[in-house]
Amino acid sequence: MALTPTARAAGTRRRPVVVAWALWALAMFGLAAFVWLDHLLRQAGRPDLAVLGLFAIPPTLACVSASTVGAVLAGRRPAHPVGWLLLATGLSLSAGGALAGYLPYGLVARPGALPAVHAAALLYPVSAMAVLVLIGFVLLLTPTGSLPTGSGWRWWAWASAVVLVVLLLVVPVAPGRFEPRYLVIGGTFDFRAFGGPCW
Repeated sequence: MALTPTARAAGTRRRPVVVAWALWALAMFGLAAFVWLDHLLRQAGRPDLAVLGLFAIPPTLACVSASTVGAVLAGRRPAHPVGWLLLATGLSLSAGGALAGYLPYGLVARPGALPAVHAAALLYPVSAMAVLVLIGFVLLLTPTGSLPTGSGWRWWAWASAVVLVVLLLVVPVAPGRFEPRYLVIGGTFDFRAFGGPCW
């Protein structure tokens, strides 16, 4: 049975809404994983490595609000990039939270219990940098959805995107002794794991 043009148009309009709310659900799943990994750390007798605390409230609220606003905006105005950027920000915050629980559990509390812990340790610093770059793009593209006039803004947008890509490519192959436990102990920006100076 062939679809009428009206039904086809309605399906096309509904697709961005479904994708936006699926991404929102994925971000919320990451937050649930964050809570579950905190529970596992406490169960393993390592409450000192627990990730839930007062310091987790701001990024959790930022994740929920960015994901929700992004899903609403992307569903209603799919051509506007800010909704999708907010969803990406929420997903990056969610992934960073899940990794914050994944790394201590898989590296310290139960070494070898989780797969791909070393790869996750390489992605953890990049998730924090991705959030900063995405927020920068949200600020650049609000409210019109396009860059402000002037050549300086275009340069800034390109530089931000290049920095994120370079981080994704360089951090996994950075020289030096790979000791991902430092990422657990020293925090996101502790680059002692890669043999470099700790700023």
